[in-house]
Amino acid sequence: MEGTRDIDRFDGTSWTRETTADAVLNAPAAAIVNDEILVIGGFTGTGNVPTARVRGYNLTSKTWRDLPALPTARGGMQAVVLNGKVHVIGGGNNLTTLSAHEVFDHTSAGYEKEVVAKTGGAGVDLVIEMLANVNLMRDLEMIAKRGRVVIVGNRGSIEINARAIMSKDAVVTGLTNWNATPKEMATAHAAIIAGMERSGYKPEVGKEMPLGDAPRAHEEVMKPGAYGKIVLIP
Repeated sequence: MEGTRDIDRFDGTSWTRETTADAVLNAPAAAIVNDEILVIGGFTGTGNVPTARVRGYNLTSKTWRDLPALPTARGGMQAVVLNGKVHVIGGGNNLTTLSAHEVFDHTSAGYEKEVVAKTGGAGVDLVIEMLANVNLMRDLEMIAKRGRVVIVGNRGSIEINARAIMSKDAVVTGLTNWNATPKEMATAHAAIIAGMERSGYKPEVGKEMPLGDAPRAHEEVMKPGAYGKIVLIP
């Protein structure tokens, strides 16, 4: 597949050409730190040759610069920014891609021990927690040293032993969409849409209900065993 040098900008209404890179790339990752867009890795030219190159494009000066290269050449990965640091996740080279895919039932007794066992006893680096009032203490048992728990859902109170956080130098963070700035939301939406288009992933729809049944939809989503999105149809 032939890549492109073009970098386009979306202003909420239409696309315009922002700049062009100095090399043709396919499936690089991108991230933004302050006023600089980072173009990370990818596959070069029309072949399937991965690159470790990282370049920065300054949105103010409209100039490019070379940045420290990735430890390993790869493309098709994701990049996220946390506290000014860029984390590059996954991807692959011209020989192989990451193939780890484990599924655990969080309603089964002892699932947290299974998770730790699958990581060779190290624990996981990140837990995105949707029901903290039930699971937070278990999360702290299965995260790795300096791991993070991001709470995105909660329905009550919970008592935890703070030593579980201290003993691993762990971080527990809360996250809600309504605290995000418009710029952060636009960045997140763009990354989600790009990832879905690239992977072919589609959200799981559990039920479709008439808009007039909105009160019942709230009841349905709170029931045990609910899965997927409940879509209200006008």
